[in-house]
Amino acid sequence: MFCPGESREDKYNFFKNVDEYIDFDSLTEENSVNNIYNIDYTFIEKNFPDHISALTRICTKLAFLTGSLIGKNGRTNSDNYDFNFVNYWLNREINEIHSSNLCKKFFYQYLMIKNREKANLKKFSGQIYDIEESEFEDMNKLYNMYKYYNKIHKIISSSDSKKDDVIQQARNCVNIYKTFKEKCRENTTYFCDTLKDFKEKYENINLCNYNIADWGKKSLPSLEDQDALLQVCETTTNRLDDPSGQRSNQIPENAKEDSDGDTKSITIGTVATLGISFIFLILYKFTSIEQFLRYRMNKNESVWQNIDEEMNEFTHISEHEHIKAGNTSYNIAYDSV
Repeated sequence: MFCPGESREDKYNFFKNVDEYIDFDSLTEENSVNNIYNIDYTFIEKNFPDHISALTRICTKLAFLTGSLIGKNGRTNSDNYDFNFVNYWLNREINEIHSSNLCKKFFYQYLMIKNREKANLKKFSGQIYDIEESEFEDMNKLYNMYKYYNKIHKIISSSDSKKDDVIQQARNCVNIYKTFKEKCRENTTYFCDTLKDFKEKYENINLCNYNIADWGKKSLPSLEDQDALLQVCETTTNRLDDPSGQRSNQIPENAKEDSDGDTKSITIGTVATLGISFIFLILYKFTSIEQFLRYRMNKNESVWQNIDEEMNEFTHISEHEHIKAGNTSYNIAYDSV
């Protein structure tokens, strides 16, 4: 049976939420053993007798997947994204059977004839078609790269992430990306735009922000140049162990000069401040400035009430003046009464 392929421009749009769909994909694999949606499989034996077991399992998983997508909020938030992901998913599942007689569009039509009342399947009716073989291969590789990328994120986010685990998943991404190296040099297709988005996400991972055993590089291995040198994380350990890290972490001479100049300015200012403070303290303790200040602070109080205190405070400066002042105060002539 010949299955005419279709090429729709928006089929890559679900990659904008691909991490979410990868999770739904995994959830479907783990929880689609039982026929909880009571799917009628009788059409399989009649129309596809050579693949009864495989197609029965696909129907069970398809029912679970569509039900999960609709049930995430009672309805799909991004219907078009969901339609394109489910269509890709069904193309992938049926292609794994390796049969040219299985057209995805016709298969879904047979499924709907026997299961018209299933709301989760009905919602995707009319959205299933056969993706052209070459386009599907590119799409499938891109999806697998995102799966490896997703695994990298989970590994580096865990408390016991290891270098070898990260490198293995990164190597998987690099090996797939190599097959597209020449495909998008001067191509501006939707696939190439999606591939570019992946490359940016991959290269923007800063591994210095994670605790990875035996790993001191900032980025993942390059997708395009396996011999490219990787920048070292700015840590003391890396600067000691990696000569290239030492070079990259050297401070420019002009920066050192600016820093020395700033330090000198701060030092001079500090010394000047301390010197002025010390001189003021000497003047305060050993001259009459202390009494002058105290006098000014207490000027609103009664002069006669505090004069004795002022005279006592002057004692440590000039005992002679104090005595003289005391004698003079009694050389007053009194008129006889």
